[in-house]
Amino acid sequence: MTKTVQEVAPKILEEIKKAKRVLLHLHPRPDEDSIGSALTLWHAFKRMGKEVTLIQGDSALPLKFFSFPGAEHIEKKHIGEINLSEFDLFIIVDSAQIRMVSDMNDITFPPSLYTIVIDHHPSNTRYAQLNLVDSTYPATAQIIYDLFKLWGVSISEEIAQCLYVGMWADTGGFQYSLTNADTLRAAADLLEISPKALDVVFKVLNSNEPQHIAFQGLALSCVETFFDEQVAISFVPFEKLQEKGIQPFHTENQGISSALKSVKGWNVGISFVETKPNRVVISIRTRNELIDASKIAEILGGGGHKVAAGVTLRAPFQEAKKKLIEAIGEVLVESRA
Repeated sequence: MTKTVQEVAPKILEEIKKAKRVLLHLHPRPDEDSIGSALTLWHAFKRMGKEVTLIQGDSALPLKFFSFPGAEHIEKKHIGEINLSEFDLFIIVDSAQIRMVSDMNDITFPPSLYTIVIDHHPSNTRYAQLNLVDSTYPATAQIIYDLFKLWGVSISEEIAQCLYVGMWADTGGFQYSLTNADTLRAAADLLEISPKALDVVFKVLNSNEPQHIAFQGLALSCVETFFDEQVAISFVPFEKLQEKGIQPFHTENQGISSALKSVKGWNVGISFVETKPNRVVISIRTRNELIDASKIAEILGGGGHKVAAGVTLRAPFQEAKKKLIEAIGEVLVESRA
C-alpha cells in the first residue's frame, strides 16, 4: 500500500459519507478493470444505503462481462443521457482523461456534483476535484482493494470476484512488470473469500461469438511490419468488417496487439481498426519499457502505460495510418537518443 493511497483515502471516504446519490460509469470499450472496479463500488455503496447508478457509458456491454456479479444492474445509458445535477458524487474509475468518461459527449460538471478520480494510468490529467492517481499499481482494482482495507469495508463474495478479475486482467494474468508481491497477496485474499472468482475468469475467456474469431482471423491476415520489422501493425479497414458482418464490439479487447508483440523481434504490436468511417481505434503493446507505448499514444491524443496504451483517432483510414507511423518513428528516435 502506497503513501499516496494512505493520504488520499480519508478524503475520499469523507466525500462518500456525505453523498446520498452516487454516479459510476464504465469507460469507452470497457475492460475487466473498468467493470470490476465500478461494480465493486456499486456493491459497496448499495450496502452503505446509497442511491447509486452505474451506467455503461459509450459502449454496449460485451456478453462476456455479464458473468460479473451485478452486471445486470448496469444501466444502458451514456453520460449525455444522464442529468448530472441529480447526483451528489461522481466517482470516475480507470479513466485517465475526461474523454474516457465519454468520447461522444462534451461534458460539463455542474457545481453541485463532486468528482473523484481513482486511477492507475500515468497519463491521467487529474481532471476531477479529488484525484487518487497512483501509477505504481498494476490495476485500479488493486487500488480499490487497498482503499477498502483502509476504510474497514468488508469484502463480500461479489466484491471479491469483481476485484480479482479486474486485477487478473490488467496484470495480464499476473505477468506484467508492475505485478508485485502485494498484488499476489491481494489476489490470494480475494480467492479465499470467493474461489468462484476463477469461474468468472473462465467465462470471460470463453464467451466469444463466431464474429470474434472472424475478426481475429481477419486482423492477423492484415499485418504489416515497419522500422526494420521492430513494429508489427494489423490494419483493418471498415469495409472489411462490413464484408464479414463484424460489428465494432466484436473488435474490442481481442488481444491482437498482444499477439503481435509476442513474436520475437516484433518489439511493438499494434491493432489498428477502423470501426466506422473516419474513426480508428488503436491499441499498442510493447515487449518491454524500452519503447514507451504511452508516448506513442500521447502524441496522437491518447494515453496509457509504458507497455500498454491506446487512442481513438477521428480521421480517414490513410491519414490515421500516416499519423500513427510518424508518431512511432518519433518515439523510436527518442528511445535511441
